Amino acid sequence: MKSISVRSGLAVLTVLLVSGLGSVARGQFKARAATKGSGSVGGAVFSDGLLHYLFLDSKSSIQQGVSPGYVYVSQSSWRGRRFSFLCVVEHTYEGNEEDHFHSQMQTLNSQGRISQWFLINSVICRLEYDLDTHPQKQLTETMRFGIREVDLQQGRVFYIDLRRSPARVTQLPLQLPKSLGQEKDDELIKAAIQHWQANGDLTHQGKSFLFEAGPVAARKPREEDLWPDEFEGDETE
Repeated sequence: MKSISVRSGLAVLTVLLVSGLGSVARGQFKARAATKGSGSVGGAVFSDGLLHYLFLDSKSSIQQGVSPGYVYVSQSSWRGRRFSFLCVVEHTYEGNEEDHFHSQMQTLNSQGRISQWFLINSVICRLEYDLDTHPQKQLTETMRFGIREVDLQQGRVFYIDLRRSPARVTQLPLQLPKSLGQEKDDELIKAAIQHWQANGDLTHQGKSFLFEAGPVAARKPREEDLWPDEFEGDETE
């Protein structure tokens, strides 16, 4: 499996990794300490007469003096293109080198996994998102914030308050726009956030819960937390 690691401050990061060998297509994207960046990963492969096709695109913007920031992911498969989720992030980031913004995306044939970690002024929040777009199975998606799993049927927009500890996450039943591709998605998301802010939608509805980190506790992320050596997906022989 090919992989790449990128470390940057305010640079825009775009990395596309596609690996197809025999009946397996793998891809992996990693970004460390990137306050503003984008990435794409995915692949397509024929196996047993079926096309396994999945691409994931992500964009993040957590910048000094600009709050809220945001992180979103979109997916493309034989089922079409749509946004997977959007996180709107209130923060107090001031350029501290001790703060961390780690992202990882992995794909294996029709399966995808995303990990996102925030650590700002010792306030932690992390999420994990998994999906399976197998052409002969029902689409499955799971998403967790720390030890808490959320039901994506209740909303794909999450308002995260990192200004105090523990972080507070609010799941909002807001309608995301239709994803139109990487070049247009960022403007669509920024316009949606501005509209929700003007209407008070980000703070006056939804269900909130306090982030619980679980066994990682309140410490900096370690390599084994962020980048598992193996993506435990189902490889098609």
